[in-house]
Amino acid sequence: MTDENLSLYELMAILDPNLGEEATAKLIEKLKKFITDLEGKITHEDIWGIKNLAYTIKKEERGFYIVLNFELDPAKIKELKDEIMLEQVILRYMLLKAP
Repeated sequence: MTDENLSLYELMAILDPNLGEEATAKLIEKLKKFITDLEGKITHEDIWGIKNLAYTIKKEERGFYIVLNFELDPAKIKELKDEIMLEQVILRYMLLKAP
């Protein structure tokens, strides 16, 4: 696959704040592995940490925020979304195509 086929995306995820440091780090690595297994390339990683939520999600009032910027073939986005949705400790996520 050539770089011309890749598009730039941003994934923001809110993780369960009760996971603990080690489990949170493992989940972040798992998310990055999902992307790299689909032949994507992580370009930037931003860990925000635990923040208060604007409203309760799955009975949680706080969440652990992460943002990943990456390049990926647009045809593989559905596969990535399917993998993310299987992770029950992800309270909410948003996947955007960057301009």
